[in-house]
Amino acid sequence: MSTPTLQSPVPVFNLQFPLASVAAHKVCNTMSTPTLQVFNLQFPFEYRGAQYIEFKARRPRVRDLRNFIKNVDKDGVAAMEKVLADLCEVDEKIISEIDIEDFAPMKAWFEGFLKPMLNESTES
Repeated sequence: MSTPTLQSPVPVFNLQFPLASVAAHKVCNTMSTPTLQVFNLQFPFEYRGAQYIEFKARRPRVRDLRNFIKNVDKDGVAAMEKVLADLCEVDEKIISEIDIEDFAPMKAWFEGFLKPMLNESTES
């Protein structure tokens, strides 16, 4: 059985790729941007019988930003706990148990996404 090839009506390059190679190439390109940030805790803790030694946070989405902005004026710390809980996909009560020294880099990481937007609004 022959391997299917990708053929373009107007060849840009005089190459033919097996479809599997094209799909693998696209996957590799999307994987080059990290989608998770890992936070290794300097001060691991136990909460309700579970040990926490690290947290993995996904990149924020617009809905996360919207929820954060909606709540930040009411209680800034609670808003940060909520957004980090959402990004780490854990309960807010777990985030509230994190040592302050472990919380600081997590907070700074999230705020790093806000800085480019704040710079745009002050330049306008």
